[in-house]
Amino acid sequence: MKNKNIYVKIPFHYGVHKFKIFKGHRWGALDHFLLQEISLQPYPIEELSLKSNLPQRLIIEIILPFMKLGWVELVELNSKYNFRITSKGRSVANREELPYEREPLESTRKFLIDPITAKCYRVNARNQNYQIYPTSRANELLKNKHSISTELKIKNPKHSPFTSDILNCVEDTDEEVIGYEERANDRPYYQNRTFAIAQVDEADNITGVPSDISKELAADIIAAANMKRSEINTNIDSLSKNSKISTYNTESFENRFEEHYINETEFRIISGSDSHRDHLIAMIDKSVSRIIIHSTFIHLKNFESIFQKLTDAAKRGVQVDILWGQEEPDDERSIGSYNQFLEGLKSYREEIIKLGLTSLFTIHSDPTGSHAKVIVCDTMEFGYCSTIGSCNWLASGFNRYECSVFVTNDTLTTEVLDILSIISKGKSRVSNNLSKSISAISYELKKACEHLSSEDSANKNVRIKIITKNEHHDFVLDARDKATKSIFIASHRISNNAERPILTPLITSMTANSSLNINMYYSSLSGGINSQQLDDMSNSLRKNGITLEKKKDPISHAKILSWDNDNILITSLNWLSASAYGNPYDELGIFIERKDIFSLISPNY
Repeated sequence: MKNKNIYVKIPFHYGVHKFKIFKGHRWGALDHFLLQEISLQPYPIEELSLKSNLPQRLIIEIILPFMKLGWVELVELNSKYNFRITSKGRSVANREELPYEREPLESTRKFLIDPITAKCYRVNARNQNYQIYPTSRANELLKNKHSISTELKIKNPKHSPFTSDILNCVEDTDEEVIGYEERANDRPYYQNRTFAIAQVDEADNITGVPSDISKELAADIIAAANMKRSEINTNIDSLSKNSKISTYNTESFENRFEEHYINETEFRIISGSDSHRDHLIAMIDKSVSRIIIHSTFIHLKNFESIFQKLTDAAKRGVQVDILWGQEEPDDERSIGSYNQFLEGLKSYREEIIKLGLTSLFTIHSDPTGSHAKVIVCDTMEFGYCSTIGSCNWLASGFNRYECSVFVTNDTLTTEVLDILSIISKGKSRVSNNLSKSISAISYELKKACEHLSSEDSANKNVRIKIITKNEHHDFVLDARDKATKSIFIASHRISNNAERPILTPLITSMTANSSLNINMYYSSLSGGINSQQLDDMSNSLRKNGITLEKKKDPISHAKILSWDNDNILITSLNWLSASAYGNPYDELGIFIERKDIFSLISPNY
């Protein structure tokens, strides 16, 4: 085979929008430092490089925008060219922040959506290193290459990226994307389809695709090429007879978040009823400009005191958004009380109107359908921060044991914001003003993360990860396979649903290691299980060395999985009763690995 490259045809969905953009240079600490240094005296580039310990090329990149603005000039002094401050530059050099001119513009831009991960790639960027083609053109290009070509056939290709990723993808380095206009002729992404043609050499180098292609899609492209190469080697005599391009079957990944390593100061476990009430009030009182609360339920009576706190926050200029998950029940006997609940929410909205706070305080009218419990707000101490756990913040009487995780790490908070941007669309999954504004916060926070210098990784000894609904049972299997001393499970409810995904793996653990200490707790029955069935289940588990007990004093609403004291998953999912399959954002948890992490909870449980 003379041509050793394999061609892989890759399908992408894509989007096109008219974006609203501010164009202007965003200054960093390094820019400010160099301008202040030049304001003290003129410098040749060699001396400035030595003094700052920066390469000359980087210094030129930093100073060129200063020269365009008339802050720095290039002059000849003592037979050398020097960078010298101008009077205009001197007037801004010692300000707390450097000003930047922002030129508003509108620009129609196109982006591809990774069919495996939903990552976004800019089309027609200045440095684009790939081409895309409509179906007919892609087929024409491969017409005479069927013998050395293959096509990715992707089950359930992704077509719904996070909006914050779209904004980040289409921006240029000197731009801030404010949002985009939704025009009537903008087709849904899933209706837009185009193709890239990758070339893969024998060393598995890929060209013809975005340079920052996801590792998951890259792996599929390489696998497809290798399968085709193997097919060629096996059937070399029949290559010229191939009249149809071969295919490689794969499927998209469920949206899952990466694990991170953070500092111990960037999270706190909230354990117990009183600490949850105090945390909620603190988040409301300390919010600077924004607070978003998602609670599965809202209890109208318990909401009264929280409503007053939220009203006070709105009066001082905080944007308050209340989201709730409870959908209309299927049981006709429960519809009456549900309608009473909706009427109660209506009365709270009327109070907001009377107070003249409608532009700042919104109780959203459509349920999200999610069982997640989330708070996101910004404070003077932490900036944007988030809380995920078991507590229905707007329904709880704070008389039951709860467990949540408070996180101040910016990267994790952007992930929570991205999730909220999806949840806030409701069951329709259609963008609205709230989902767009949440995406804008996430986008800005991601940009801020990029500009922050990375902290010494030696200080980051806590492994942490946001867990979506369908991942939960994977962690039960992890506990089964990795636990050497103990496994602990706390669930508000128990039902017969627990047997296969939870109890069977735990029994397997005891079979493999009879010295394991496995304890499970619940506080109420659900799903039709009766007392006799529960007794039978408990007796069966006891014979296998597993303890199942009812938690009474106080009743527990917490949902916890822990093993060997160093691993814990705190979540909204009822381990012993709920299904862990469905919409990924219907349940949310946080997994943490840190030495003796369980000791932060066990004394209070």
